[in-house]
Amino acid sequence: MAANVRTSLVVLNDLFSNEVTYGPVQQHSFMNWLCEIRIKGQPFSGSGSTAQEAKCSAAEKALNFYYQTLIGAPVSSGTVAASVLAKFMSVAKPNDLLRVIMSHKVVAGIVRIDDYKPREHQVICISSGNKCIALDRLSVGGDAIYDCHAEVLARRCFQRYLLQQLVKFARGTPSIYESEPNGRSYVRVQQRYKFHMYINKEPCGDADLGQSIAHPNSAHGGKLRAKLDAGEGVHPTEFVNATQGGRLRTMSCSDKILRWNVLGLQGAMLTHYIRPVYLESLHLGILNLNVFHIQRALVGRLDGFQAAPPFCTKSLSIQEAIPSNVLSGGSPSVDISMNWCTGDTDDVEIVNANTGKIHETLWPTSSRSSQTVSRLSKKELCRSFLNLLSLRVPASGLTHRAATAATYDDIKRQSVQYQTTSRSLTDFFAARGMGVWIKKDKVVDRFPLNGL
Repeated sequence: MAANVRTSLVVLNDLFSNEVTYGPVQQHSFMNWLCEIRIKGQPFSGSGSTAQEAKCSAAEKALNFYYQTLIGAPVSSGTVAASVLAKFMSVAKPNDLLRVIMSHKVVAGIVRIDDYKPREHQVICISSGNKCIALDRLSVGGDAIYDCHAEVLARRCFQRYLLQQLVKFARGTPSIYESEPNGRSYVRVQQRYKFHMYINKEPCGDADLGQSIAHPNSAHGGKLRAKLDAGEGVHPTEFVNATQGGRLRTMSCSDKILRWNVLGLQGAMLTHYIRPVYLESLHLGILNLNVFHIQRALVGRLDGFQAAPPFCTKSLSIQEAIPSNVLSGGSPSVDISMNWCTGDTDDVEIVNANTGKIHETLWPTSSRSSQTVSRLSKKELCRSFLNLLSLRVPASGLTHRAATAATYDDIKRQSVQYQTTSRSLTDFFAARGMGVWIKKDKVVDRFPLNGL
């Protein structure tokens, strides 16, 4: 019973830390104790043969009541966060990764909600990490992941999911897609499906700065910022390039999410097939979250930008979610990251954030294929894209034969509408005095698709 008391009360305090009050535990009779808990003024009474049992009973009644309330409100921060954290724990336990992963500072996940089945929450992917590789690890073959921050990996996982669903659509089996009604060859995600992201902390960059520093009236407010390699820290991008000072710089997660609100999550390559796919909401596991501050950083900085169709400026909903006591946050930066995506054969993949490749010690060959290239690498995403091309020619007209004679950079550049909107967005940032959007040398994306 002691364990149940502790579990019930920990969960209750996670959910309602500032709104729960405990009344005195009273002995009603020789064999019966009573306890009352109030949440937002609503009482929940419990009884038991001991004082602890009475307290546990009241806590469980409160949790049961609010659980029923949450599942009736499918897009609540409570259900999205709980779904991601539950999946995170379930995939970590069988792989004996809890001891290592519990120290992770950042965990992210994407949940799909079906308007036709609003009580069902499908976790599409989860990821963890908060580190970028060093400059000397930069790869020109598309086989290393440069940015192992959880939000970025979650987007890579999601792109993998979009590819898997496109293969199903091409084969005529049920998927999330439908053909556009105008008879063109583009496909789009059915309107019934909505996607929501959970992160257990603020995205690094503008959203993570102190409010006085990030305020628009501040000299540093609203600036584009870059992450430094091999550790934490972000710096404004006005006067730096991707490799200045011998260190690799990558745009902050706040800036990347800001960009996703215009260009979508699918990326340039998948835009050959599908219309942009946007997040509906972002749920942050932070107590007393300043929603206005986060909304300004992730959405408000786009005020005044006009995107040409099929793109738009998405008004991302920001919501406060359940803070997690499980993810305590250990060292400033974590050397490993993990990812999981529905539909993959392997449950979990462990990546060495120092190399951007599979961690051969924590994830030995016996539990995976012999390769060291992550399934989230550009190389593997291109391999999946080529497989899709062999099944269905996209609306852009790109053929499998043409793709195999091209480079990854060629494929991205041929997505004309995406590139035009991307350039317009970069020009908008510069015109607003927000800084420059740092890009790595194009040579890193000029690897050939032939032979994949």
